[in-house]
Amino acid sequence: GYTIAPAYAHQQGFVLSVSFLVLWGLTLINILGMRLSAMISSFSVVAGTIVPIVLIALLALVWLFLGYGDISAVSQINFSSLMKDDHSLFFYSSVVLGYSGIELAAFHANDAQDPQKDYSKAIFLSVILIVSLYVLGTLAIALVLPADEIDLIRGLVQFFHKFFQKFGLDYLALVVSLTLFVGTIGGINTWLISPAKGIFAATEHFVFPMWLSHKNKNNVPVPLLLIQAIICSILLIILTSSQSIERCFWVFTALTTQFSLLLYFFMTIAVIRLRKIQPLTKRPFRIPDRWFYPITSISLLSSSIVMIISFIPAEPIQGSLFFYELSFMLGLIGLSLPPLFFNKKISRVMTLQ
Repeated sequence: GYTIAPAYAHQQGFVLSVSFLVLWGLTLINILGMRLSAMISSFSVVAGTIVPIVLIALLALVWLFLGYGDISAVSQINFSSLMKDDHSLFFYSSVVLGYSGIELAAFHANDAQDPQKDYSKAIFLSVILIVSLYVLGTLAIALVLPADEIDLIRGLVQFFHKFFQKFGLDYLALVVSLTLFVGTIGGINTWLISPAKGIFAATEHFVFPMWLSHKNKNNVPVPLLLIQAIICSILLIILTSSQSIERCFWVFTALTTQFSLLLYFFMTIAVIRLRKIQPLTKRPFRIPDRWFYPITSISLLSSSIVMIISFIPAEPIQGSLFFYELSFMLGLIGLSLPPLFFNKKISRVMTLQ
C-alpha cells in the first residue's frame, strides 16, 4: 500500500482485501503440496529479504560516499532516552518477535539427513545471518533517514523512496519495494504451514476428531490449514474494523509476542522434564549436556522478562489500562484453551480403556 497506493495504505478495506488475498492464496498453495510451498519460501527469503537488505547496506555506503549522509546521524538515535520511556520498552520486546519463528525449522528436523549435525549448523548460520541483516539494515536506514522521520512499520520502503528519488529513479524504488512484499509473503508462508504441521504431530499423542487428523494425498493437514485461515480472517475483521491500522499492527505484534514467549516458556519446561524422566530416549536432536542448563536457564529468564515487558502498551492508550491488559490476558487464555480440552479428552479415553 505504501508503495503502490499510499492513499489507501491506512484504509481498512484495502488492508483487509490484500490480507485475505495473501492468507487464502498461500493456504491454497500449501494444500497443493510442500514442494511448491518450500520453493516459494526459499525464493522469498533470498529475493525479498536478503537481497533488499544487502542492497540498502550498499546504497547507504554510496549515500555516505557522495556526501549526502553523515555517520554521526546514527548517534542521533538516543537509545538511553528511549529506555526511560516506559512505552518504548514494548518495542524492545517486539524485537524478540523478529527472531521468533526460528524454532519452526524443528518441525522439519526429521527431514534432515543428520539432524544432530545439520540442524545445529542451520540454526547457527541462521542466527548469524539474521543478526547481520538486522544490524546492516538498521544502520543503513539511520544513515539516510533523519531519526525523527523513521516510520517503525515502513522504514525500509521510506529508505528506498528517499534514496532513488534523490537521483530521479523513482521506478527502482517501486521495484525494490515489491520485492520486500515478496519477502513478506515468504515469511507468512512459513508461519502458515509449520505450526499446522506441529499441531498435526500432536495428533499422535492426543485424541483429535478424525476429520481434524486428515491429510490429503500431498501429505498436508488440510483441515488444520483451513481452520487456521478462518481464525486469522475473523481476527483480521474484528481488529481492523475496531482500530486504526497502526494500532491493529501493534495489537497483533503484542499478542503474537506474548503467545510465542508463553510457548517458549512451556517448551523449555518440557525439555527439562523430558531430560529427567526420559534421559535415554533417542531423539533426532539432543542438546549436549554441558550446554543444557545454561541454554534452558537463559530461555526461561528471557521469556519471562520479555513477556512482562510486552504488557506495556506501545503508546499511551485512551481509556482504562486495566481493560487494555485484561484484553491481552483473555487473548492468551483463549489461545491456550484448545490443548487443555484435548488433554482432558485423552485422559477420559484412557480411563475408559
